[in-house]
Amino acid sequence: MFAGIAGCQEAEKPTLEQFKQQWYAAVNQRNPEQLYNMLDAKSQGVISQQLNQLRGLEESQQTQFINELGGDRVTSLHEMTYARYFGLLWRRITDGQVPTMKIEAKGDAAAYMVLGLKEKSTRIQLRLEGGKWTWSLPKQEFKSPSINH
Repeated sequence: MFAGIAGCQEAEKPTLEQFKQQWYAAVNQRNPEQLYNMLDAKSQGVISQQLNQLRGLEESQQTQFINELGGDRVTSLHEMTYARYFGLLWRRITDGQVPTMKIEAKGDAAAYMVLGLKEKSTRIQLRLEGGKWTWSLPKQEFKSPSINH
């Protein structure tokens, strides 16, 4: 009887394989907004801070920025969600390419994945956060496009 209960508890523990499957599903379905939901809290905070700062720009600068990101059908950055903003940045950075991902250096609560795009690869930390595996943004890649003030 206790073995059945222990088995159920074990099945609820998130695995790196589940993370990998979810990550690849989001990438292959061209749904980077789902990748945003898989980010760690610190990385989501970076994205929200960037978008909130950009929302303070004048309307003409916001329009220019929206156009640089791909001309999303919004008239103001206040209409854009954090996940959508991340998705537009992702599309801009990957330029329509599907990145590769390989998980390495696995531990109970931390691991690394190697994200490859074209000839470049980046090692990214994974960790258990809030009961699920999350990934961290590579700092140098996810900066908002520059706007001439």
